Amino acid sequence: MARPKHITAKSTKREYYKFLFILLLVAAAATLMSTTVSFHWTDWIRWLLGGIMLLFGGFKLITYESFLETFPKYDRFAKRYPLYNYAYPIIELLLGIFFILDFSAVLRNIVTVLIATEATVSLLGNLMRRGPSVNATWLHRVFRLPLSTTLLFENTLIMIFVILMILGSVAAI
Repeated sequence: MARPKHITAKSTKREYYKFLFILLLVAAAATLMSTTVSFHWTDWIRWLLGGIMLLFGGFKLITYESFLETFPKYDRFAKRYPLYNYAYPIIELLLGIFFILDFSAVLRNIVTVLIATEATVSLLGNLMRRGPSVNATWLHRVFRLPLSTTLLFENTLIMIFVILMILGSVAAI
């Protein structure tokens, strides 16, 4: 089996527009789904996060071999625990399904915040050590964006939205 070739992303405005377009499609779908009965902001966030996690988990599975090679280079937990490296796309897909189905909200939110926080801290540490030169082999088939840009945005967005959901559920009590 041939090892995936490392590709350094050369981003253009077009690639950022593609990324933004996909995020806007997920946001539009979340808006439609969260307004089927009546709109509530936590439902919108839940649908949005479910869509984002299913989408990015799917991207990782489509290029699974490249993902397995690249992930430990920017995630310290994946580097330390190889099983986590193999399981991460599945975990992300399952969390996406849990968000869509509104299943086990407390456990889902806690696990998601922990994973997103760890990923963000790992990525920021990697950026400070190496700069934004992480090779984007697994994501390159979809977007030609620096991996650090894409993942930092994804993980920060997820972390903020899940914290808002937790605060919203605490305020409702």
